[in-house]
Amino acid sequence: MSGRKPFFLVLCLALPLVPVLPAWSQPDQCRADIAAADGYAIRAMRVEGRWTPQLSLPGGDYSPDKVSEAIGLVRKALDADRNRDAELEGIGAVSVLHIDSCVQVVDDAQCQDAVGNPKCVDVAIRPHALRLFLVRVGSNILPIPRANRPTFFDEVPAPLLALNPTIATAYDSAFGLSLGAGISANLLDLSKTLGGEPVTPGDTKLQLQASGRKSLTEPFYNAHTDLTVSQSRFGHAIQDIAVSGHPRRHKAPASGERPKVTHRAILQRAHRPHVFPESVRPCHSRHRCERVLHGE
Repeated sequence: MSGRKPFFLVLCLALPLVPVLPAWSQPDQCRADIAAADGYAIRAMRVEGRWTPQLSLPGGDYSPDKVSEAIGLVRKALDADRNRDAELEGIGAVSVLHIDSCVQVVDDAQCQDAVGNPKCVDVAIRPHALRLFLVRVGSNILPIPRANRPTFFDEVPAPLLALNPTIATAYDSAFGLSLGAGISANLLDLSKTLGGEPVTPGDTKLQLQASGRKSLTEPFYNAHTDLTVSQSRFGHAIQDIAVSGHPRRHKAPASGERPKVTHRAILQRAHRPHVFPESVRPCHSRHRCERVLHGE
């Protein structure tokens, strides 16, 4: 029974993170046959997504043209240069976008109370995004479930956008059940991002990455800080030049259960003619450095 304890701890921690069953798990009952001449009114029109802004969506009498107008407004907000720059700078990715709609007929009594018309509809504008990672290219093939709703980065709170915090739960035989957290920020743009100013991706970055993990069942932990100065040059070939330092502190089974502090500095120069930009790869050995320098 004691062997099952870590499993139940993981389950208890994971359950609060599981969202309520999504709307698509139940019949949508979306209608595509309602015309303007049918006399329906719009009770509500909403946009599905993360950090959705307050857009001036159409109201009044329903018509398919108003749905098309709303889709155009949502697409304009997501296609804005500032939104795309924030996605590229903060996540290192671009998205392919598709937008559709769902029109649902509302009960007559509710319509009468809401709009004074027994015939009304609720309209949901549903953007779908397929994200393509340009920096962590391995994320494009890893079988990890991801939400397909796009993010309106203008509405994301500035501290979240600037520090990109992450929280994780893990379990393995060495650490047992553990909790981890991390941040990632470009220090050159930090003040602008915190101030809500637009940030344009630049060639030079001062990237800070910090993360840590602590076992909940063992006296083990590790902490990692990475400060990297990098410059990308674009042309017929892509070149990355980076200098990074890696101070670490850890207490793990492999270290004899004693705290250890390690430091490391790396100089990288990568010449890569056929890969995505801004993908800085570490070279931890002479063989690895030679492969990076030759663009492999």
